[in-house]
Amino acid sequence: LLARIDNESFSPMRERLRFPAQVARVLSLKCDLRKKFVEAYGAGSRERLAELVNGRLRLLREEVEKLWMMHRVLWLQTYKVFGWEVLEQRYGGLRARLSTMAFMVEEYVEGRLARLEELETKLERIFHVEPDRLLFLSYARCYTPSCIKQLN
Repeated sequence: LLARIDNESFSPMRERLRFPAQVARVLSLKCDLRKKFVEAYGAGSRERLAELVNGRLRLLREEVEKLWMMHRVLWLQTYKVFGWEVLEQRYGGLRARLSTMAFMVEEYVEGRLARLEELETKLERIFHVEPDRLLFLSYARCYTPSCIKQLN
């Protein structure tokens, strides 16, 4: 399908189909990425960690960049500029987190960090949902499992 979308004769709506195709491309690279890093880290394979950073993570960062630019063009063609700043902050956060991930793993691989606590931590389910119920979360509740509360 992705090859057909890129084909000039596919459809006059191909430009609109490039965006969901790019979303799928990004998600295909992002899914299970942490699991692959945890496996390599748990096995003590600095070589495999370096391969992941220089391969899949680098490609993911490139594809996220393309997605952000593609989404911006589509948004500005479809809507007024208002509201884009919210999405752009989310893209900025994702880009920064991926950059930090690459930096931290590279520091570990090069021996400048003794451990990667993020990869040692067991993930916990933070939202419990009944089997027959759907979970609805706002971005503010799901972009991080951290909860920082102000003390009065």
